[in-house]
Amino acid sequence: MMIMKKKYNLNKNIIDWKVGDKKINFPSCYYAIGNFDGVHCGHQKLINFTKKEAKKNKYPCGVITFIPHPRSYFRPDDPPFIINNYEEKIDYLTNLGLDFIINILFNKNLQQMSPEDFIKKVLLGKLNVEKLFAGNDFAFGKSRAGRINSLSKTLQNINFKFFPIQLLLDKNSSVVSSSRIRAALQSGQIENAKKMLGRDPMISGIVVKGEQFGRKINFPTANIQIKNRLIPAFGVYTVQVSFSKNKKVFLYNGIANIGVRPTVKNRGLLLEVFIFDFSDNVYRKKIKVHLKSFLRPEKKFANLEELKKQIKKDVEKAKNYFIK
Repeated sequence: MMIMKKKYNLNKNIIDWKVGDKKINFPSCYYAIGNFDGVHCGHQKLINFTKKEAKKNKYPCGVITFIPHPRSYFRPDDPPFIINNYEEKIDYLTNLGLDFIINILFNKNLQQMSPEDFIKKVLLGKLNVEKLFAGNDFAFGKSRAGRINSLSKTLQNINFKFFPIQLLLDKNSSVVSSSRIRAALQSGQIENAKKMLGRDPMISGIVVKGEQFGRKINFPTANIQIKNRLIPAFGVYTVQVSFSKNKKVFLYNGIANIGVRPTVKNRGLLLEVFIFDFSDNVYRKKIKVHLKSFLRPEKKFANLEELKKQIKKDVEKAKNYFIK
């Protein structure tokens, strides 16, 4: 049954669902499905195509994604690899103008479900999927047996509409993918990551209290702990820092170091940001650090004076970056 397109409040239409839960109270909808780690340009292409088709046929549009990422479920001992945490991912998806977001819990019950049962019992039976759109490499169900080519007969028999979308290629005919973005970030190739993401790489977090070492050498920093996510290359970055205050968003330029501070006491992995022309107290506040460029790898200096000289050079380079 076709429904007339209307406005939905996405804040009320983001749900977590697991196998065994009751049927959701959403109308029939066009959905894009995937992990969407990074919500990169390839993901945006898929979602925008889904939105276009939904609008043309007067249906609402949403995404179906999985928590945790299936790779985390199958390989829990791997180092963290997620490009964006859950909150960041939902923010990016929300900004794409969706009506619904469904987070399916990836657990043993889901992992052991056959592709046919996933379609019939979950997508059709519980989630009201009218049409499903996915990248043409998408696989689902037990042992990843659910692929569009192998399921064509099954899909036809149950009248399920599943549309594979050609993956986005860059100018070198390479597929834009989360794995390539991870590799770019880990090697300090910020420009490459930007092109594939369609925006600056970003790390958000709550500012934690440090030892105020930066303040002692006239470079006070706001510090964020990096946990349960991909760690970009250790080193110094040109950054922009954004945060909200009184319902307004403020943006400042600065430099940041990601690493373990080898010249001074190793306090563990930190993202430390020196914000230019800024004196407000952001302790315990959430900030977003947007990586603009990679300046240099992290280095151990002979003494604090050498470190201070290098930081001055880094600041000068970063300020020149923003002038150009």
